[in-house]
Amino acid sequence: MKKIILAAILTTSLMATACSIKDTTAVNTKTSSVLSDSETDDTEQDSHKNNTVKTAKAEAEKIINQNTSETQSSAEQSEKEVSETEEQNEPLSESIAETESPEAEDIEAIGNALFKKSCQVTWDMLIGCPYNLNYETMTSGGAVLIDDPDVTCLEDIINDYCLVFDTPNSNLYEKYFESENGVYCFDGGRGADRSYTDTDLILISQSETEAVFNAVSYHKDPDTQECGKDEINEFVIVKSDGVWKTKTFTLPY
Repeated sequence: MKKIILAAILTTSLMATACSIKDTTAVNTKTSSVLSDSETDDTEQDSHKNNTVKTAKAEAEKIINQNTSETQSSAEQSEKEVSETEEQNEPLSESIAETESPEAEDIEAIGNALFKKSCQVTWDMLIGCPYNLNYETMTSGGAVLIDDPDVTCLEDIINDYCLVFDTPNSNLYEKYFESENGVYCFDGGRGADRSYTDTDLILISQSETEAVFNAVSYHKDPDTQECGKDEINEFVIVKSDGVWKTKTFTLPY
């Protein structure tokens, strides 16, 4: 009887142990499945994250490349516009330079400069004598031989005068003459008008080759300081071969 009871107890114990083992195996299997699923989820999550990062980087690089391309295109366009503007401006500048050639000249400044030179040349060559004279050779008529290596003929004197005037003054042929010994000059003149003070030029008309002024000269008595009558003379300058010279002139003193 005891043997039967022990056998029953042993059988029950074995059955309980078998169930426990089965349950443990099932739990382990489930746990392994859960872990496997979790690892799979983590792997998928990491993969998705990596893909997202890669996509973001790709988009960023795409935007950067696009901006760079647009910047380069904009820079090239700007350079092109600047180049076209410069090309358009070049002929304009040339056109302005061409049109300014005759008109851009300050005719009043030219006139004033020529008036002063005309006064000086007239005084020196027609009233006085700018050349070195040898008074030991004076003729009975009062002419004196010009002792100047630059003056060998009357034409040299005419050329000096025409550096300022467009044509020679007829008085030059009366004051200077040639002989077999050289060129003579009648040295003798007058004194300057002490009442003369100044001259203003008033432009009357002008063209590309001629300008007409009124030369208004002022006088004042050097002793009483009383103003004298103003003197008005025509002063004309002409342009020949690109050079302005005096055509009509009256010495104001």
